[in-house]
Amino acid sequence: MWQRIREVIKKIVYNTLFNRVVIFLLAINLVILALLTFQNIKTSSFGAVLSIIDDTILYFFVCEIILRIIAEKTRYFKDGWNVFDFTVVAIAFLGSGGSGVSALRVFRALRLFRLISLNKAFKRIIDAFFLCMRGVASVFSIALIVNLVFAIIACEFLGNSHPELFGNVFKSIYSLLKLSMMFTWTDIAGAAGAEDNPLIAIFFMIYFVINVYVLFNLVIAILC
Repeated sequence: MWQRIREVIKKIVYNTLFNRVVIFLLAINLVILALLTFQNIKTSSFGAVLSIIDDTILYFFVCEIILRIIAEKTRYFKDGWNVFDFTVVAIAFLGSGGSGVSALRVFRALRLFRLISLNKAFKRIIDAFFLCMRGVASVFSIALIVNLVFAIIACEFLGNSHPELFGNVFKSIYSLLKLSMMFTWTDIAGAAGAEDNPLIAIFFMIYFVINVYVLFNLVIAILC
């Protein structure tokens, strides 16, 4: 009897129509959560209706997870995407409770990430990204070393004349990272005297080329 029920549940949860319903509800949920960010809507009677629909959709997701666990048993938790889905829904469900966990409601938007786990094309992209993580982590490690070296040099080179920008290694890293955003050249390099001192200009140009062009393109190369 129980086995027959499990087979019926498996047919339901693996059905294409069922998955499309889940995706549709997630899309509706996305619109609802976006609308509830407007204070005038949130405090209106329409906002109250949207909150009820939001909670109803959440309970549907809880039922969906339960059905999938019944269908797959312990195999459900052997899939990383399933664990991700379970965690996201659990956090959102806790956030719908009383005052003790009401702060977790801010995380209810996380359930929208389930759109990624339910779309095969999205999953392939994320899986590929995680396969590249070792290489990307190596590049970030190199980037950390490069930024520390340049930050220390900047402290020694410009710390006395511009303590507000390069007074210590933390200020120096922050200023250099702002410089690498490409919109603050005048605020950082210009303020440090790059326009009048060729050595300062060369220092910032070398940092900019290494950090923005070389290391950034290394990450792109690994992902490709």
